[in-house]
Amino acid sequence: MMNVPFGCAEQMNQVTHWLDTSTIYGSTLKEQLSLREPGTGYLRASEGNLLPYQSKRTFDCGAAEGTHCFLAGDFRVNEQPGLTNMHIIWLREHNRIARIFHTINPQWSPEAVFQETRRVIIAQFQHIIYNEWLPIVVG
Repeated sequence: MMNVPFGCAEQMNQVTHWLDTSTIYGSTLKEQLSLREPGTGYLRASEGNLLPYQSKRTFDCGAAEGTHCFLAGDFRVNEQPGLTNMHIIWLREHNRIARIFHTINPQWSPEAVFQETRRVIIAQFQHIIYNEWLPIVVG
């Protein structure tokens, strides 16, 4: 038998408690870099403008063998289709805004394009939470 200590169950949360879009960009620089398209201000996307695929299977990937799981800033991205779709929407919105910034500011570095786009996404996310979602939930 395994010697496993029993005790109170604790919820593990790997995302930050801030409205900082860590669910989109990850909570660490390493996670962020794994989600970015190298040398650009864009987020990585797979065919069909979907989320990138995980390079290796992880414990949280519940897909059948031979299929892929998506990669996002939140490991729960593959838990249910609604959450997956929200991540796809934010990926596409990030890349849409990054294209605009790149077009109107061609002198900007890829890092500047990425960070300015990220700031806009954070503002959009916070606006939706504070002005659209919370008034419905809280009243």
